[in-house]
Amino acid sequence: MADGIAALRAAVEAQGLVPGAAKAKRGKPGVTLVWLRPEPVTLRVDAKDVLWLETYLPWVMAGGKLHKQVKALLAEQGALCASREGHVSVGMPGGAVALPALLTAAQGLRDMLQAEWPDYATGVFAKALV
Repeated sequence: MADGIAALRAAVEAQGLVPGAAKAKRGKPGVTLVWLRPEPVTLRVDAKDVLWLETYLPWVMAGGKLHKQVKALLAEQGALCASREGHVSVGMPGGAVALPALLTAAQGLRDMLQAEWPDYATGVFAKALV
C-alpha cells in the first residue's frame, strides 16, 4: 500500500501539484488533492486499477439531468462516473499514470458546469471563498 501512495504522490507532483495527506481506505491507497475547487478531494486507485477523484461533484441526483450530462461528457473522454449517496466520483482507467487524463476530464467537467450549470458551478461545486 505504501508503494501505491508513493506512486500517487509522484504522479501528483509530476503534474506540478502538491499532494495532501495520505489516506488508505479498505486497503486502497489514496492522497488528498485540491483541484479546481477549494475543498480537497481524495485521489485513489481501486482494485481494477482505476484512478478516482472521489466525491468530486457533490449533490448530484443520480439519474437527473446534470448526472446524465456528466456521464455523457465523461464517456466522450474515456472517463468513468460513479454515484454514491448523491456524490459523483470521476475515474480514469490506468492507475496513477492516468492522472493527466483524469485531470483533463475534471477540467472539462468544470468548464461544462460553468457554461451550462453556473448556479451549481459557483454555489455547490466550487463555492466562492469569502
